[in-house]
Order: sequence, then C-alpha cells, then structure tokens
Amino acid sequence: MMDEANILAEDLRAKNEFYTTAKDWSIKLIDSYGKGKQPGETSYFSSLDDLFTLRMGFLYCFTGWPSSGKSEFLTQLAVLQANFKRRKVALYSPESYPVDEFIDMFIHCYLGKSTDKRSPNVCSIEDYKKAIAWVSEYFFFCDWPETPDSETLIKSFDYLRGLGCSIFVVDPFNSLVTEGEDRNIAIGLKKNLTAFKRFASQKRVMVWLVEHPRTPQDTKEYDTIPGPRNLFGGTMWWNKVDVLATVHRVNREDKTDRTVTLKTWKIKKQELNGTPGEGTLYFDIKTKRYYEHVACIDHPMSQHVIDNLYADRDSQPF
Repeated sequence: MMDEANILAEDLRAKNEFYTTAKDWSIKLIDSYGKGKQPGETSYFSSLDDLFTLRMGFLYCFTGWPSSGKSEFLTQLAVLQANFKRRKVALYSPESYPVDEFIDMFIHCYLGKSTDKRSPNVCSIEDYKKAIAWVSEYFFFCDWPETPDSETLIKSFDYLRGLGCSIFVVDPFNSLVTEGEDRNIAIGLKKNLTAFKRFASQKRVMVWLVEHPRTPQDTKEYDTIPGPRNLFGGTMWWNKVDVLATVHRVNREDKTDRTVTLKTWKIKKQELNGTPGEGTLYFDIKTKRYYEHVACIDHPMSQHVIDNLYADRDSQPF
C-alpha cells in the first residue's frame, strides 16, 4: 500500500497538475491590483444593487413558494442580460414546457406585450417576428425525451458554452434525476451542487438554480419568506451556493397586489457583491415585467413615466 502511495506522489510531483503557487498567479494578481477589485454587476434594478448583484463564476439559488414569481423574475433577468450585455442564455425548465409556450414567455417580457391575439395588449405580427429572431439569437432551450441527470445537463451546458452561452438556468433543480437517489438523496444533492459549482467557477459562467421549498405543514407559513431552512438539505445549499435569494409575493391573497419582495440570505464576498437584505419590486401582469416603481404600472402614460424615472440612467429595465 505504501509503495502505491509513493508511486502516486511521485507521479503527481512529476506532472505538477494538482497545485499552484502565488507566483503562478502573479500576473493576474498584479493586474487585478492595478485595475482594482471589480464589484458585482447590476441586475438593472438599481434599487437592488446593495443586496443583489451578478457575477461570472457564481452559483445562484432562487427559491420561493409556488406562484410567487420566481420564474418570471429569472425570465426578466435573462432578458435584461441578453438585451444590455448581449449574453446568451441556456435553459432547462421542464415545468415550463411545451417549448413554444416557454419561448412566448420571453417574447412577452421582451416586448412588454402579449402574444395572445385575444389580449388587448397583443403585439403586432411584425414585432412578434422580430422578437422570435431576437430570442433565437440569445436563448437556447434544452429538452430531452427522458429527464437528464446533472452530468448530462452539465455536458450539454458546456457544449452550449462553446456556442457562446455564459448564463445557465435550471428551473426547477429538483427536476433532475439523481443517481441512486432512492438510497441517499442528501449525498446526491451534495454531488450535484458540487458539480454545478465547479462548472460555474472553472468555466467562469453564471448558473442560476431554482429550488422549490418543502411543502409546509401549516398553510400560514405561506405568508412568511421561505429561506434555506425550508429547502431540503438546507445546510448543503447554504454551503455550496454563492448567492441564495427568495422571491416572495407579499400578499398572495390579494390578486390586485403586485408587490414582490426579493430577499437575499447569503452573498459571497459581500464587500464586492452586496449585503443580504430585502428589496421591493412590482410585477405588471400585462407586460410580464417587474418594475422598481409602482407608478410604472397601470399608469395611462406608463412609458412616459418610466422614461422620466430613468432619464438620468444609461439603461433601464425597459
């Protein structure tokens, strides 16, 4: 046994593949010092910048009760990244299929208009065709006849990375098949999160995972903001992800209340990426968009109001 260990040690030393020293990183370190440490990027909701930013190489977890607006929030985040950063996005979201209806969600958010001809807010066929072309350029929708495991999905994501994708979304994460999950789900969760974390970090991409909370025993819990303790394997999620956030509908019983809270529980490197806290957004069901100001919703001159509110900024969430 000792001989085998010595042989392995000699082999590793010869190849020098398993360690580096500060000297190996000196060029990058000095360059980073000269440029200054880069803060996280805005989500294009400036009111959230202190508590939520975006960074390549990070693994994100988004949670929230059913119908709280998680998927709509990620849809708009992705559309904003494609629109302003020209970043391509790959998505695996089996609960949003069929794929054509899933694509319509992105078009609706992008245009701010419905794709349903029955709606008074329907887009024109000309705008619809242009939006189809735009979504086709920036979004890749993954689908398989059978539910994939994490290894298959990561290999597929890595292939799409070669086509220019830098943001990868899994919604929901618990839709993935875990090898041997009937024996030990916790071990499978650790393995899967580690694999996605390694993919995000090593490939310098963003990975957004959506995880459903456990079904509460008391319905009153739906009025509280779910956090890591509401997730299966909550400690594992806390340890593995770089950012853990909740999208929460404040008044789920009132269908006219569009107020949504974004609460961040964990943020890695807070001095650069923000401090955990709570922010408020307002969802407009007609445009399928979130806004920072309630005045942007149901206003007779809403576009004029939005333009004025963001007049001093280079860009806006539409």
